[in-house]
Amino acid sequence: MPLRKLAAQHLGFLLAYWAAGFLAWLLFTGTLASWELLLGAASSLLGAIGTEAARSAGVVRFRPRLSWIVQAWRLPWYAVRDSFQVLWIAATSTFRPRPSILRSVVFDGGGADAAAQARRALAVTYSTVPANTIVLEIDAAKEVMVLHQIAPAPTSRVARRLGARS
Repeated sequence: MPLRKLAAQHLGFLLAYWAAGFLAWLLFTGTLASWELLLGAASSLLGAIGTEAARSAGVVRFRPRLSWIVQAWRLPWYAVRDSFQVLWIAATSTFRPRPSILRSVVFDGGGADAAAQARRALAVTYSTVPANTIVLEIDAAKEVMVLHQIAPAPTSRVARRLGARS
């Protein structure tokens, strides 16, 4: 590939990653203060450089199916529901503490191909966005996903669609 075309390709990806990161920064901070904008632009640039370096080196392979990406529509409901649940537990545990739990879920982790890596990454992301659950590990060889939950909850529909079987 000619050097000019390769440089343009890298620059295109770099700008796309920077724009996505900066937009996320703006959405999460919710402010237009000049120092916040400068810090957000710089942080997004560093993230974009790292992302493009990993992508171009072939270190990270991510090839999701559209049906996996579309599952994100469920996340706002999960986030609201779990936030209320966690707030309730925080309020009531002042008087009667409750232990959190570690849970293992059977999970078809797949292989080392880009699609399986994308499915695992999305399962971790989509399961961890709601406040009640944090994915600690997916062990593809043992076919298990380890979760920490503040309150016991069933496996989400999103996780089941991405490979959880329990």
